[in-house]
Amino acid sequence: MQSEPAVGSPPEAGKSLVDRLIRTADAILKSRAECRRGNFRLTEIQHRVLIAVAHHEPVSLTALARLVLRDTAQVSRILNYLVDENFLTRTRQPGRTSVAIRLTRKGRITLSEMAEVTKQWEDTILAELSLGELATANDAIGRLYDVTLEKLGTECAPNVKLPTSASE
Repeated sequence: MQSEPAVGSPPEAGKSLVDRLIRTADAILKSRAECRRGNFRLTEIQHRVLIAVAHHEPVSLTALARLVLRDTAQVSRILNYLVDENFLTRTRQPGRTSVAIRLTRKGRITLSEMAEVTKQWEDTILAELSLGELATANDAIGRLYDVTLEKLGTECAPNVKLPTSASE
């Protein structure tokens, strides 16, 4: 007869760690989103759309939806707001039915300002950890990400595409 693993054994400790990582990531995302919302009046997904456009412009609606992991209808509504607020432009591509989405000057300036605020916010949070703690956390998160990609790709959801490293 097999006994149940004791609390604190590797599987139990791992589950607890994953739950804590998820809660921590959620808290970080909410805090960062509040910082952006308060200073720039943009939601997290609106910010992600701006970043995706900046890295891939000109980009089509379909490609943008794939990049931010949303359906095209959701991204279209987000684009309507960002175009109305002059963060982005949408122009028809000659001879095509798709549109080219690009950042405006206001969009570029806002992204630059947001990057500075985000860096200050992250520096404040990370200042509480020693260099050793930061290195350990970075190594552990990288390893967990690699294992997740490996298991996800072979066992759980082989069709799901994720960035190839935790830092992307």
